[in-house]
Amino acid sequence: MLAQSHPSIPNSILFSRRAFQKALKRLPLFSGFLLPTSVFSFIASASHASEKPLPFREIVVTSGRLPSTHTPLSDFPGNVSVIRREEIENSPALTLPELLRLQPGWTSLDTVGLGIGQQAFGLRGYGEKAGTLVLLDGVRINDPGSGFFAGNSIPLSAIERVEVIRGGASTLYGEGAVGGVIQIHTRESGNRPLSGQLETSAGTREYLRNNLTLSGKKDALSYLVSANHQQWEGWRQSSSSRARHFLAKPSLLTDFGRFTLGYQFSNEHSELPDNLTPEEFASNPRQQGNRRFTNRQEIHRGWLDYQQSLSGDAFLNAKFYLTKDTGFSTGYTDVSTNQPSAGTTIQADWKTSLWEKEHNLVLGLEAIRQNFSQSYSGIENVYNATTFSLFSQDKIKLSEDFAITTGVRYDQRNTFIDVPPPFWNPSAGFTGNKHNRAWSPKACFQYAFAPQSSAWVSLSQSYRLISANDAIAVSNESLRFTSNPSLLPVQARTLETGLRSDRFQYCSGSLALYRSWVKDDIFSDINTSNSNANAIRQGMEAMLNSRLNEQVSLDAGASYSDTHFSDGAFAGKRQVLIPRWTLSGGIQIRPATGWLWRLETLRVTGLQRAFDLENALPTASYTVVNTRLSRQWKRLTAYVAVNNVLNRLYEQFPTSVPPAWGGPALKHNPAPGRQIHVGCTLAF
Repeated sequence: MLAQSHPSIPNSILFSRRAFQKALKRLPLFSGFLLPTSVFSFIASASHASEKPLPFREIVVTSGRLPSTHTPLSDFPGNVSVIRREEIENSPALTLPELLRLQPGWTSLDTVGLGIGQQAFGLRGYGEKAGTLVLLDGVRINDPGSGFFAGNSIPLSAIERVEVIRGGASTLYGEGAVGGVIQIHTRESGNRPLSGQLETSAGTREYLRNNLTLSGKKDALSYLVSANHQQWEGWRQSSSSRARHFLAKPSLLTDFGRFTLGYQFSNEHSELPDNLTPEEFASNPRQQGNRRFTNRQEIHRGWLDYQQSLSGDAFLNAKFYLTKDTGFSTGYTDVSTNQPSAGTTIQADWKTSLWEKEHNLVLGLEAIRQNFSQSYSGIENVYNATTFSLFSQDKIKLSEDFAITTGVRYDQRNTFIDVPPPFWNPSAGFTGNKHNRAWSPKACFQYAFAPQSSAWVSLSQSYRLISANDAIAVSNESLRFTSNPSLLPVQARTLETGLRSDRFQYCSGSLALYRSWVKDDIFSDINTSNSNANAIRQGMEAMLNSRLNEQVSLDAGASYSDTHFSDGAFAGKRQVLIPRWTLSGGIQIRPATGWLWRLETLRVTGLQRAFDLENALPTASYTVVNTRLSRQWKRLTAYVAVNNVLNRLYEQFPTSVPPAWGGPALKHNPAPGRQIHVGCTLAF
């Protein structure tokens, strides 16, 4: 009878949808997610019945801790999106933080524009404090001090693709992946002995960028070299920046496996202007403010990667890396920072058949040493941590359509903290060791309801340890910027369900719903110190892609976040620097041979201001429109890009004066107005 009442929908699709719903109903915890899941399943089913699919272009995602093996996007057990090289080149974005702004669930908290300096960011309701792990070719690049990273230290010209993995991911990736993981993969060598790309661009306010990329392959040797230079005088007074970047990746294929030596260098000098009062903001939003902050940061990252195919369907990957990260900043006081680190990861991937079921097994171990020291006025604070980890994951195909992925990770961390007491409170210092142990299990059920389409339900537990800046602080106004060495680690238990379909040209995309119960979440309370409190993070993320024809394509994204404290002094209050809604969209048109025009927009609403824990001040909202027009002629491409086309005055990082300083009162960090850039790229 059901097939007769819906004659346009095949019986096989109706059966698949019913089977999926029945499978979910057997799990009572997930019943609240059935309605939106069913709606998306119905849309995908109708598309299956009425659309003629184009030739499928498979998109793959890294399936383990190290980028050794890959899985199709539709088979990945979670909500993930991939930004490919083609999309990077067509985007108006100038830096990696700008590129990520359109990703659903992503929070960008830039204070001066273009992702200059070390800006806060996050996924799934993490913003003020770090909650996202960032990897560069498998190397952890989160700053040991803040937990964030210098986003502009990796130029777009050196990136092949970026994977955005949302949700708790500590099972494979470890500490810090409570909100998700950003995997950055650098470009690979070409197939000819020598090929390359040269780019130069210039723009308003003395913006200048030059990129050179060379790559080649001959016999067993391949290589990639990328160099980048950027400079900008800034939109506001005292917001200039100068940066140099370099990447080299020679690789040798032998009978014993492939050896790749990587080296990445970044040197950046930047200025950061202080925030503005409402009166200053109204009179001249481009002025400096009370203080002028400067920052110099130099980063050296080196790694050795080993890959080898073993007998059968087994693969071994090992990585060893060293990082030297030094910095000097001025503002409240002069501060020198030194953050050397080293680590190794060994991972084995094995595809086998056991009890007549297909297994994709990942086993690995990881050891990391992170040192952190800050010096000011003859005083030095130290935060040194050693972490040892074991992890495993197994994906079992129970049938042609159903799979279950289970995994667990064990981490043990020993930390030495030395914080000299301030002169006004001799008992406030701390010297001693801390020991932390964490288990991070995860289970995910997947159902393939159509080709290149799947639905999933997962339950995971992830954690974040306290960073150096959580435990110690450096300032000649330390009464205002207080730390807390006795903080507890953050633990998050996340329930997620979602669907994804990448088969059809007119309607492909994903929908995910999640809820995280966060224990001992860390937040800044200027009235006391960095503190712990339990919190709830819940929301949804949706992505839609549509290829109307070979000339026109559309993309859209939406995310909703409800992040609030569930106990403590601020129970029921929303956490700061997390938007309520983020909406994005883009259209890409090829009006004629060689021409490409892209227009994209971003709408952010309900962004709670920094320090406004009482939610007493109005939230911030903004809309940004960017565009890029390019013309390709043989190997030469010329383009013009305009960011903030509407020249709107807005803030990505709204802040406030906390009650302890005489507030609450508004403070402003205006983002740049209209920016115009022109450039050309020559491929050879």
